[in-house]
Amino acid sequence: MLQFILDHLATLLVGLAVAALLALSLCAMHRDKKKHAHEGGCGGGCCGCPYAGKCHGK
Repeated sequence: MLQFILDHLATLLVGLAVAALLALSLCAMHRDKKKHAHEGGCGGGCCGCPYAGKCHGK
């Protein structure tokens, strides 16, 4: 088993680095989604929006 790890060390390190970057990206996306959840995905153009008074606390 140790010989397998030593033979494939570069591949394992690259795979771990890619997995870490993916995890960081997913965490950042989740954090941004929670941070901007109250905006509802609108562009901020409140005229004519039925939720204008509730969405941005006006």
